Amino acid sequence: MESTVDDFRIRDITGERFGSLTAIRWDHKGKYRTYWLCRCDCGKDCIVARQNLVSGKTQSCGHLRKEVGGRITRGKFRAVELTDRQKEWILKHYIHTKNDEIKAKFGLSDGWLHRFARANGLYKSPQFVRKCREDAARAAYESHKRNGTFPPKGYRIPNSGEAGFKPGTPRKETKKQKAERIAKAVATMKDIRKKERVRMYFGWPRRTKLVLVLDPDTHRRSCFRHNLRVRGYHVERGEDVAYYDENTNRSHVIENRKPGEYGYIWFEYKPISERR
Repeated sequence: MESTVDDFRIRDITGERFGSLTAIRWDHKGKYRTYWLCRCDCGKDCIVARQNLVSGKTQSCGHLRKEVGGRITRGKFRAVELTDRQKEWILKHYIHTKNDEIKAKFGLSDGWLHRFARANGLYKSPQFVRKCREDAARAAYESHKRNGTFPPKGYRIPNSGEAGFKPGTPRKETKKQKAERIAKAVATMKDIRKKERVRMYFGWPRRTKLVLVLDPDTHRRSCFRHNLRVRGYHVERGEDVAYYDENTNRSHVIENRKPGEYGYIWFEYKPISERR
């Protein structure tokens, strides 16, 4: 037994016209739409979805599209023909003119103007965008003041504290986000410790409150090795031999210290010619 339009409780549109189409009878029901057999003014029959008929998306069997060279879309699109002078005006003023003003001046649509700007690489200038934002903010402020909807000082949105972030509450994050956050924190602390150890090694002022422990003797020896380099001595890291040349600012007091002398760091001093 064949089903009819009454079985699906659908408004009967038999005999109604939609553009060049006239609904003849209900044909069948699809998954989400119902389809009707329609007859076009050109004499051709076609099956069209009822939603497309009512919304105006389909208004013919397709002959209207062929007559205008395929330039009709949903029965509302019209070909836009601008002169070279008008196109030059758009190219010159697009950067600092609102799109609504350009569309109203030449009767254009959003799609046509966007395609034209994209094809010619047109963008709004940063100054114009900033000005538009300031104008919009100023207009919104004046509207709130005029209508009495501007929030007074200290005003808080009702129930905003329930959904907002509270200090001390755990963050809602996925396992991947948690792993990325921990890895980033570990890398950051590792870099901070490395830089702080370099400052302690050379005796520079500390920049953090980290408690990094270095061997006192090693620390004093590293600082003294750094001071020798400042004077022009050639000292390698971990060595206790300092080499000097004609450009070294030699200190006889330092060089005449004896090994094991209390309170001093002892280095062996040799000319650069003896360096291997």
